[in-house]
Amino acid sequence: MDCHQCGEHFETQAACMRHHIAEHPRTSFFSSTERHICEICGASLAVS
Repeated sequence: MDCHQCGEHFETQAACMRHHIAEHPRTSFFSSTERHICEICGASLAVS
């Protein structure tokens, strides 16, 4: 899995998430192309 902010590669999603929290605070872990906004309630959801 690659960090969508800086491109660094990680073996697991957990390792990528730890990196993201430490290196890219206050940004979404998911890229904008991996998000879906619900038209009814406005919730932002990750798409798999």
